[in-house]
Amino acid sequence: MDEGQLRKLSVIGSVASLFVLYVIVLYVVPESVNICDITFEHAGRIINVTGTAKDVIHRDGNVFFTLSGDGCEIRVVLWKNVVSGIELRGTNASLIQENVTVNLAGEVDVHGGYLQIVPTRPEVKLIS
Repeated sequence: MDEGQLRKLSVIGSVASLFVLYVIVLYVVPESVNICDITFEHAGRIINVTGTAKDVIHRDGNVFFTLSGDGCEIRVVLWKNVVSGIELRGTNASLIQENVTVNLAGEVDVHGGYLQIVPTRPEVKLIS
């Protein structure tokens, strides 16, 4: 391989690496979204959102609640595997109660015609 071919290969490799990095950032790093801005177009995407917990139910190791902020609401479902991960990271899930501010990252899902957020990773923080 001569120097010209090596240069071309290096440029192609660099461009491909930048594209892969772009895709990772676009799809892996959650977009911060205001609750009022969440629409059905967000379905299937991972977002980061902060709001106040309401209507909290702890049942069978799962946690269900409504996240509210700026006059808008969305349901949140924390399945027990995520709850276990949260607790392994040092956050007591039983502290998710009424009027606690919660920051979380999760996938926007549609259930029964309504939007909800389902964290798939234990990225849930309680803000005092």
